[in-house]
Amino acid sequence: MSGSGLRQEDYRKITVERKGEQNFFTPEMIKTCMKKVVPVTLHQTLQVDDEPEIKAYYAGHVLGAAMFHVKVGQQSFLYTVNII
Repeated sequence: MSGSGLRQEDYRKITVERKGEQNFFTPEMIKTCMKKVVPVTLHQTLQVDDEPEIKAYYAGHVLGAAMFHVKVGQQSFLYTVNII
């Protein structure tokens, strides 16, 4: 399981096993979700279907921080996230 998948499983365990949450996602749901994850490298451009385009950039403010420029037609936005 990837680092993200392990973090999700740890979060699930804390929420379900320690806090007693009843209606929460299962380990199987995490595995299914992680199969859909597409890893990208910095400056790599992903073309999604015909139009949406996603490009990853280094954010530079903390180790592992990334930005994603998403463009659909003439509109675009920049999404930033800390990936650790």
